[in-house]
Amino acid sequence: MLCPGGGFDLEVTQEVVEFLLREGFDPYLGARPLCRTVESHLQDAVVRDLFATGVGRDGSTGSGR
Repeated sequence: MLCPGGGFDLEVTQEVVEFLLREGFDPYLGARPLCRTVESHLQDAVVRDLFATGVGRDGSTGSGR
């Protein structure tokens, strides 16, 4: 889970939502792979950026594009 209780909000575009749904859906498994897709494409990138820039330490809002 991304920053549980950490006071960090992440806003993503509709494009990001559609990409995650498209990549995270499997006809056989349904949406079960979605969690791994979010982790690999979104959470990992956000965490890398937070460590690299220090942004978000004060509860600031991030933006996904």
